[in-house]
Amino acid sequence: MLFRNMLFTLAVLLSTSAWAADVNNDNHEVVVKNAWTTETVPGQTKVALRMDVTCTTSYGKLVEVDSPLAASGGIERLRPLHGRLAVQTLTSVHLRHGRAMSFSERTISLVLKGLKQPLKVGDTVPVTLTIYTAGKKVQVDVPVEVRAAELSYKAYDNVEMQKHH
Repeated sequence: MLFRNMLFTLAVLLSTSAWAADVNNDNHEVVVKNAWTTETVPGQTKVALRMDVTCTTSYGKLVEVDSPLAASGGIERLRPLHGRLAVQTLTSVHLRHGRAMSFSERTISLVLKGLKQPLKVGDTVPVTLTIYTAGKKVQVDVPVEVRAAELSYKAYDNVEMQKHH
């Protein structure tokens, strides 16, 4: 178990350094780090993207997420509504100057919908972010790494399912 944890930590450190530079952005106005998503299962048509986005020259406004591997992209937020979590579609999200905005599946998510093909571990998904910053439109091409999905059975009521590994 200790060896497995050490391997996971090493993989995270290596992937962080690999994605730490700004990505295909000659103006250095937007820096994207830690861009990844999980592999899909058969029939899955939507996936959340994880990444940290920083506007370096002034505040920014993320207005579009796009990929040739999906019919559309979007920005979503989970929020409680009547005792349940509801998905709220956002048209944009503000990015603070010099401060990384972390997108994940538990907060504000960047999503690809209508996937045109399955995503497999080791694949790279080309994603373009459209951001307005410093008074101009900046498009940042981000290679998003596909990682293995970590499935958990702890949410099931059945004790036998919870013990499944």
